[in-house]
Amino acid sequence: MKKLQSIGFNVYAGSGSLNQINLHIKKSNYSSVHLICDDNTFAYCLPFFLENCKEIKSPYIIQLPGGEKNKNLKSTQLIWKSLIKQGANRKSLVINLGGGVITDMGAFAASTFMRGIDFIQVPTTLLAMVDASVGGKTGVDLGKLKNMIGTFTPPVMVCIDLGFLKSLPEKEIKSGYAEVIKHALIADHKQFERLKKISSSKIVIKDDELFLSVAIKNKIVKKDFKEVAERKLLNFGHTIGHAIEGYLLETKSSLLHGEAIFIGMMCENYIAFKKGILHKKEFTKVESYLKTLIVKNAFQEKDFSKILSLTKFDKKNTNKQINFTLLTSIGKGLINQTASAEEMHESLKYYISL
Repeated sequence: MKKLQSIGFNVYAGSGSLNQINLHIKKSNYSSVHLICDDNTFAYCLPFFLENCKEIKSPYIIQLPGGEKNKNLKSTQLIWKSLIKQGANRKSLVINLGGGVITDMGAFAASTFMRGIDFIQVPTTLLAMVDASVGGKTGVDLGKLKNMIGTFTPPVMVCIDLGFLKSLPEKEIKSGYAEVIKHALIADHKQFERLKKISSSKIVIKDDELFLSVAIKNKIVKKDFKEVAERKLLNFGHTIGHAIEGYLLETKSSLLHGEAIFIGMMCENYIAFKKGILHKKEFTKVESYLKTLIVKNAFQEKDFSKILSLTKFDKKNTNKQINFTLLTSIGKGLINQTASAEEMHESLKYYISL
């Protein structure tokens, strides 16, 4: 197990990390413990969790339907009402056991219940391990607008155990891998070269690769918790990626978060190249690897205008300018960049031509 210190909390990663919850429960005087999970984590992850966290005696369980479509205020209300029904108070603890939906939404519910109660993040998907659970962001979607409602609230701790990934479908592993790649592209050229050796058809993440990815994000978050400047680096691929994800959310062609971000990174990599920010050699190197990972034909040209209309709601935008984080080289990004409607349209056209 390895430890990272973040903004007001610690991140524990590796085998044995769940024991940190036992140690915390022993020294704390919580009036009750409330465990939030979805249908999948209830079935496949809860037994492993309880086996490793024996200090938690008879926790209250709040079980929700899974999926991004349920990451909304209606589900949050169910959490709040369940907490009230179960007798939670300001001395209660919430533990979020799940992927990005549960860690984002459970954290938001806890951060606003009675103006905020303690919560611990226990991510069970690769996406949540390297991204959603780390950094102190909480949130829910508002219709097609991703994470529009939320807070910046640090958890008590984050405990990451790769043992949870044993029950995860390959598609979910690949979705989380998008954020691992993103971290390397914005901050660590050598890490990207190492990751390129991983087969796109069978992605296997080891403890060291996981820890390094989490460490990249944690280092950025510690410098800029409220996303005023440097933390915007983490939004590479997300301006267009979030728009694609939001647009497709209520269709039969909906994508997992990471699937949309792979496409977003392809498009924004293209924009950087066309604007002359990224050298052709490095553009091609990124492109050649991302091409092996993206979902093909997720949408058509007739969808472009509706997808791009959602970019104007991106939280990074300022003065009605749509802001991007673009690569200047592999391992370095540049925040607060703009792109015209024509450049964004061309990047989507580039994607469907692949």
